[in-house]
Amino acid sequence: LIDIYVRLNGDIEKDYCFCLPRDSPIAVLHNIFVALPLVLSPTFFYYRKPAGFHLSTAPGFVTTEGALLFNHKGKLTLMDDTKRIGDVAREGQLFVPIFKHNLRRWFTVVFVLLFWLYTDLPDWASPTPGISIFAIAARIYEHFVPSDPELALESQSTDGVVDFIFFLFHVIKVVVIFLIFFFGGYNPSSLNPFHEGPEVTADNLRSIGWTGARRISPDEWREENRTRRIDEVGGAVKAYEKGILMGLSSAGIYLQPGEGWDTPWD
Repeated sequence: LIDIYVRLNGDIEKDYCFCLPRDSPIAVLHNIFVALPLVLSPTFFYYRKPAGFHLSTAPGFVTTEGALLFNHKGKLTLMDDTKRIGDVAREGQLFVPIFKHNLRRWFTVVFVLLFWLYTDLPDWASPTPGISIFAIAARIYEHFVPSDPELALESQSTDGVVDFIFFLFHVIKVVVIFLIFFFGGYNPSSLNPFHEGPEVTADNLRSIGWTGARRISPDEWREENRTRRIDEVGGAVKAYEKGILMGLSSAGIYLQPGEGWDTPWD
């Protein structure tokens, strides 16, 4: 068996460990994105399953304890899915999924948001006035309760400047929603509310080699190392007096080409 890491959601803080047979083809890594009932692509605008995998051959980062972490600024090598994992990767090396853009989803979201924005146009500026959700709801309400003068909705003329200001708020709202999708703040498996993902079972997790272990990034390690070292001596003041604070922000070493994960096989 060999422990390898796979980056999920395109996030450098989500490098998770999987334990698989050394002679397994790289293609088995695709099963991870089928068995787990999670959205593992970077954003909604990518296909749910990767098209292939890169192997990270960036040299890496060595902690003061000797642990070898991943340096996320470095070379990625495209892998052949038919190659065996043990033939191309070292123990603990990182595979990075290759996700392709899903243009259909992109155009769908853009179309829906633009149509929503169009319906919010002020009546005096819209080629089809009266189609906003509020206007339609008001007409329906007036149809069912026309006899009650206190509850009936009255049509009022609105100042054009006020209408324009409200429309600007709608524009900002639509832009914010798009950016939430774009940056992965909201990343559903489907916009269909009745869509159900696969059921997780112990057998499924074993079949993909799931361990639940995560390798932290160099920045995370430095922050945790700083907190631990300060706590060990009883606080920041004592750490300063003992000269421990000096160098904590730059602890560890970024390796050079030809070292670490970039070491030649021969």
